[in-house]
Amino acid sequence: MNFFAAAPIVREAFPAAGVAYLLLASAVAFSRVYVGDHYPSDVIVGALLGTVIGWLGRKALRRALASWERRHAAATRTADRPEGEEGPSGGP
Repeated sequence: MNFFAAAPIVREAFPAAGVAYLLLASAVAFSRVYVGDHYPSDVIVGALLGTVIGWLGRKALRRALASWERRHAAATRTADRPEGEEGPSGGP
């Protein structure tokens, strides 16, 4: 589940490594069945649950980055105004 949860985030951060990381996650999942640690149904449910959690994590990462960029852009616009110049609404 951990590898599949990390896959969407790795793909977001490193697009070229996304497929390779998904193959690694699949190999780990297969190895859990092969050595007899888990039943195939355990691995399938773990992969699905991990993928959903990873997708939600990627969505949260995108929202956090967009929020940070908006705040940074607003701070930059405020800092670029000359001293004493009012903003478009007449306020600071």
